[in-house]
Amino acid sequence: MNVSKFSATASILLVAILTIVHGNNDGHKIQKRYTLLYPRNTFFQFSIGWAMRTMLRNKRQFVLDSVYQQRYDLPTNLSDFSMPTYYTRSILDNYDITRETLYVYIMNTLDNLELDGEQCLLRAVCDVAHTPFHTKKKNSILEKIAQFIFTPSTYYNFDEELQEERGVSNQTLGENLLYAYEIGRQKKNCEGDMFIKALQSLIAVTHMLLKYLILIYYKHGLTMLLHDSTRKFWNYRKFPQQIKTRIEKIHQAVKYSQITILIVSLIVAYVYFLRPIFDVDYFFLLETRVPVSYPMSAILLWAQFYCFCIGIPITFSCDLIYLALCVHVVLQMRLLKYKIKESLKNGRDNSGKVLAGCVHYHQFLESIFSRMKQVYSITLLFHYFVTLISTCSDLYEVLVWNADLTNTLIKFSSVVIFFAQFGYYTFPAEQVTFEFADLSDAVYLTKWYKNRLKFQKIVLFVMLRSQRLEYFTGADLMNISVDTFGSVFKKTISFYAVLRNLLNK
Repeated sequence: MNVSKFSATASILLVAILTIVHGNNDGHKIQKRYTLLYPRNTFFQFSIGWAMRTMLRNKRQFVLDSVYQQRYDLPTNLSDFSMPTYYTRSILDNYDITRETLYVYIMNTLDNLELDGEQCLLRAVCDVAHTPFHTKKKNSILEKIAQFIFTPSTYYNFDEELQEERGVSNQTLGENLLYAYEIGRQKKNCEGDMFIKALQSLIAVTHMLLKYLILIYYKHGLTMLLHDSTRKFWNYRKFPQQIKTRIEKIHQAVKYSQITILIVSLIVAYVYFLRPIFDVDYFFLLETRVPVSYPMSAILLWAQFYCFCIGIPITFSCDLIYLALCVHVVLQMRLLKYKIKESLKNGRDNSGKVLAGCVHYHQFLESIFSRMKQVYSITLLFHYFVTLISTCSDLYEVLVWNADLTNTLIKFSSVVIFFAQFGYYTFPAEQVTFEFADLSDAVYLTKWYKNRLKFQKIVLFVMLRSQRLEYFTGADLMNISVDTFGSVFKKTISFYAVLRNLLNK
């Protein structure tokens, strides 16, 4: 009400001033006109504004503000009293701004504020798709407008006339907007979920590809290892019944555990193949970014199915062969220790020949161990970094993105699986190293020094050779053992603690 009175008073005052300066001379027929001119850039302005803030979900807020302004440029020259007529663009050109033009205006404005305009726009599109403004009929018209503007899926025909305005093709911009919209619509995190999922998909593909290349490159070496394990290893059935029974139990336990792991893993893997059928939001098996093209999507989906169908059996084959070889080497080392002890205990005339055979067999087992280290060196290093990176990324998702209970359990299961897979390699490697080192202690505890001199020389050679610890290595950069497994676990816990403290601050 006060604003209205002020406007009316100002208008009356202006009219009064103009009336006074335009005097009339009733005594003469000639009328004199006096005009009030002002300095340059003088204007009369009236402004009023208001703002309204509404708190939304997920700690977001919607601010609506409006400003009403009246501005009158005061005359500075006589020519200012005859102004030409200007028409709006909507009347002359039937002007209608396109959605893409609006997007480019938004990005350019943010760029002028020293922000990444394109990334900010993509984030806004993703957030609106993740948590829509317009969810109920009672929502305001402003929420409907905002939802419509930041939903690019309702407008696929991006204008090609602005391709050079930002230095990139608008087709790429349109694909980026549609991809950001899909990320939000699938309820993924808009901050870093795309990067994390892409990283995990890259790890899965690299895992299968690495195992495939190792199988191809070391095909001859693996064939010779398997041949030696079946042809040259000692037959445990020729040993006493007690040892025979113990080894058979170990073989059965390893066999059933491998079959169980293989069946369960294959079932989980191939059930995962059916995810695109039951969940339309997950069209691909891996995190994939492709243009909006159904033929291209079909080709990529077929390629991913083919990759999984070939890669999964190869991956499990390499893992199962590794465990089988480690178990065989461990059991053969135990048989070797038993045979050396029995030869020294009996002290027969053929003990020298038996001990010489044990020395040669020990050298043969060392060659098996050396070839296994060469074949699985890159794989062990890869699993070390995969376990470290994957577990840290899962913990990052849980802590930073405030995952719900279901996603937390899924991430926890993922962490357990990664550690179990790394333990699948580290614990057998530790046991093989222990058996080779334990040979020296086992022989030393016998009364080898009471035998003849030539026997002592042979046994001393075995003990000296066994005292040098041999570990599986990760590309000769680190030793792979239980301590390595523990170091990964400690690094993961440290990362969790540091991240938790940063978030609490």
